[in-house]
Amino acid sequence: MFFFIFTVVALLMSLRSLLLLLTGKRGAVSLFGFIFYLCLCLPLMGNVMSSLKEDSMAKAILAIVSTAAVSYSFTRQVKVPKYSWKEALFPIGFFGLGIIALSLNAIDNLTGEKPILKIRLTGNQTFNEVTWKTPKSKWQRSTIPYYEVILETIDGKELQHFFLSGELCAVRAKIFRFHPFLNALGIPTKYRLDVLYSGFRNAEKYADYPVEAHSLASLSSPWDSLIFKYWESFFCRESTSPWIKSATLQSNYFPLADAQGEPLQQEYYLTLSSSGLSSLTNH
Repeated sequence: MFFFIFTVVALLMSLRSLLLLLTGKRGAVSLFGFIFYLCLCLPLMGNVMSSLKEDSMAKAILAIVSTAAVSYSFTRQVKVPKYSWKEALFPIGFFGLGIIALSLNAIDNLTGEKPILKIRLTGNQTFNEVTWKTPKSKWQRSTIPYYEVILETIDGKELQHFFLSGELCAVRAKIFRFHPFLNALGIPTKYRLDVLYSGFRNAEKYADYPVEAHSLASLSSPWDSLIFKYWESFFCRESTSPWIKSATLQSNYFPLADAQGEPLQQEYYLTLSSSGLSSLTNH
């Protein structure tokens, strides 16, 4: 909520300075104020936009109150265009709050984890007869268990639904990690969901049993899609940039069954941080 209020007020104060500039009031001071407040609010916009749904009613009321207060301040400035040194105390205090807000925002961007996908293991199980062959074995036929896996948005909307064999399921994503300076400014690590595939707890079973994979629908924005057109060239090191720390493929694994083969009923969050993919258990 602190980030929201600070960002809204800074944005409104920037618009206020722009309007004063356009009305011919204090040209140099108004131009400086426009740039000053805009530079304070822009790095916080990412966190504010991503959390708009939280406490939306309270935020709407606070935004209206802030707009009214800044509008009143603007009308006073139009009527009394003379500058007073006392008015400099407000931007100085605001600058102090801005440094605190930007520092907290940088810490959150560098260390926080953002849930991006919910993996729901229902505990439902089916048995299918499967025929397969590995490079080191003859054709085999057996009845093996399949476990139900549902992928959902954080809000609980179902995206895709699968039955997977094996002991583990893994979600793989293409990852763009940026320079920590860009993370601190509010530019987060970018991801594109790639594949859901099955796995096992040890190498011997990987060699003896079938592994399957399914393509995943991407949750990225059109802007992210544009960025990921260049992911392959950075991944293969054909391109480099001082602002891009790495372009990698990362996977996170979740158990489909326990050590005795009994299906698990559990929910997990796939999370994203400045270092890439991680996960949390949804208790």
